[in-house]
Amino acid sequence: MPKEASLWQLLRENLSKEVHFQRIETGGTAKGVPDVNLCYQGKEIWIELKSITGNKLTLSEFQIVWMHNRDKSGGKCLILVKKEKQIRAFDVADYELEDFLDGKVKWNSDFYYGLTPPYDWEDFHRFLKRF
Repeated sequence: MPKEASLWQLLRENLSKEVHFQRIETGGTAKGVPDVNLCYQGKEIWIELKSITGNKLTLSEFQIVWMHNRDKSGGKCLILVKKEKQIRAFDVADYELEDFLDGKVKWNSDFYYGLTPPYDWEDFHRFLKRF
């Protein structure tokens, strides 16, 4: 199973039944659209899933621009990154477009929210509510 698919599976298996979510598979038709869209208690969030082994977060220019355009229009976008067993959520709004384009946002950059084993999924849902 590809690494990002395992992160998707972990997320899907642990989201509350109250969360309406959809995996987005656009192929070449809409470059840059994040992997997951969810709505929870009136909040809609777009999530790009990444699994890494080193320190580098690799995003395409299309992904970066799409998420920043959505953020500038008032939308919410997260990059959910899994490294080994840790998961970190990076809020796109916390960074300038150039920070992503120049590769300055890395695993050890400031992140918005983190999960470590054993994962506290109830806390993750509280995070989604306040995000």
